[in-house]
Amino acid sequence: MNYKAYNDKFTLSGKYHDAFQGCIRIVPFITNASQSIYDKTCGVIGVTGEFFRLWQGSEEFVQNVNQDVVEPVKIYLKEKMDVDSISKIEPIVSDIMNINDSFNVVDTSFFKYVPVATSSEQGKRLNQKFQRGQRRIAEYIYSMVGADLQTKEHSFKESDNLFCRIIHEALENKAIPLSRTKDNSVEYYILPQIKEQFNRDFIWLLKHRNNVTVRYIPLLLHFYACFSMMQIIPRLDFKNQELWKTDEPLVYYYMLASEHATARSEAVLQGWSQYMKEDDLDLIFGRIQCLDILNILLDGPVGLYSDLLARLAQQDNFKEEKDALEELLAKYQTQKREALDSRQNAKNSLAKELVDPHIDSYEEFVRKLYYLCTNNHPAEYKTRFRRSLLDLMRVKLLENRRGYWVLTLDDEMLLFMIALVTKERRVKIDEMYRKFADYGICFNMATRSLIEKYLLKLNLLDRKSDSGEAQYVKVFL
Repeated sequence: MNYKAYNDKFTLSGKYHDAFQGCIRIVPFITNASQSIYDKTCGVIGVTGEFFRLWQGSEEFVQNVNQDVVEPVKIYLKEKMDVDSISKIEPIVSDIMNINDSFNVVDTSFFKYVPVATSSEQGKRLNQKFQRGQRRIAEYIYSMVGADLQTKEHSFKESDNLFCRIIHEALENKAIPLSRTKDNSVEYYILPQIKEQFNRDFIWLLKHRNNVTVRYIPLLLHFYACFSMMQIIPRLDFKNQELWKTDEPLVYYYMLASEHATARSEAVLQGWSQYMKEDDLDLIFGRIQCLDILNILLDGPVGLYSDLLARLAQQDNFKEEKDALEELLAKYQTQKREALDSRQNAKNSLAKELVDPHIDSYEEFVRKLYYLCTNNHPAEYKTRFRRSLLDLMRVKLLENRRGYWVLTLDDEMLLFMIALVTKERRVKIDEMYRKFADYGICFNMATRSLIEKYLLKLNLLDRKSDSGEAQYVKVFL
């Protein structure tokens, strides 16, 4: 056990420091939520731009189209064209690349030039908070990128369009190399199955026509950020060991954005709130801190509870570690309570009863540490982490209907998800619904009926016979 590493992380200037994610990073949120904001006012395009900069290695982005695109193109063309020809091309470049005073992504290779979202109506400090929030989400999604996506084989396809190639080469000539190296980049823990699934789906989407990838990559990235959060956060609960298995995703009921929610809807009873109860979301900080301490002690990151307990089971020196572990529990309890007691809202943060640090096994140590972390919990952190998660989800997939949080798919996301789960192959409708479960998505019969009516309306649902006994879906992006 690396007790020195624990003391180093939880001591600052000789005093107790309430460290968070010092060893294993699980969520792209910070304790001071006001310094990092990401919500639906940002959209999904800014995160996509930052993700591509991390993936492809650049820090250059387009803030002003005329200055950052038109001028580089003019410089690039000076050696290839005469002045009159360039003057004719200049307004075309400006018209195509400028949409509502924003950089228009007409080619996949242009994503890395998209800046994180800001607003001219917001102050500089608030804009910086929005930028930091989007960058954290982008770093979280980038942590899903595996070795296959790092190869040139699966990189984006350069457009055959002469116009796009000119823009691409002009911007590449002034691109700034990425200063963030692999050693200092932020990496989050992603469930192995989610990471594998993301790489498979991302590679599949990259093989499409350029205009398809431009349209749907932002949706894919946002969905996976939410999907990953929805899969890992319920598994932070040490008491609910039934959720520890990660070979199959947790399934939530969704509804269509056009549907009405009632108190008895499956989307209300077995949707978001099935695994994301408010009381559980209030414990995100404490649960992650417990995991962080265990990973620090084991020179991690090792993983979640199943991985940690498996590692501890391999050690046969509990008797030698027993006294030190009991001392750590007592020390953590004392220092944490003293730190919280100095806060004005300490009454809402401290456990009513003290924990006896005596332990007889590694598992008992984990159980008591979990209790201390989750029951001696800064009160203000409860709402901060819950709010940060809700802000992320509400960008696209989560809505509040009559006081109920429900997961929803709008028409665009529905068609994209159908194409994604079926990989655009002609499949039976029942098989399509089974494939949705691989993405943690389930629909009740009423929602299924609405989906099928919508697909029929778009001529995307084939019936083998008039009776409709066998129906096939065919959705192409």
